[in-house]
Amino acid sequence: MRDALTAAGLPGFVDRLDEQHNWAQQLSGGEQQRVAIARALLQKPAWLFLDEATSALDEPSQEHAYELLTERLKDATVISIAHRSALTDFHGKLWELKPEDDGRVRMIADGAPLPA
Repeated sequence: MRDALTAAGLPGFVDRLDEQHNWAQQLSGGEQQRVAIARALLQKPAWLFLDEATSALDEPSQEHAYELLTERLKDATVISIAHRSALTDFHGKLWELKPEDDGRVRMIADGAPLPA
């Protein structure tokens, strides 16, 4: 746990593992996202679904988080939902949802529209 917290950018919490608080009210959004990254490092899931998982982090911290996931969860399939285009560097495929004039949404996979 100590290694995961430190790696995720929360070294100040390493000596606070035995404390009990309402952490959801104590931690900032960025700290909560870092805890989630540390939890993923510990759990080592086969699939990891991230929905705006680094939206509260600055871009260098976001890059560090995704580098950690890439290095330490080599066998995991990581699926991210995000608005930041910088995350495309950490994924093998890019799917975009583009609104159409008629109100429908078209899926674009790696730059090419998918058939309707």
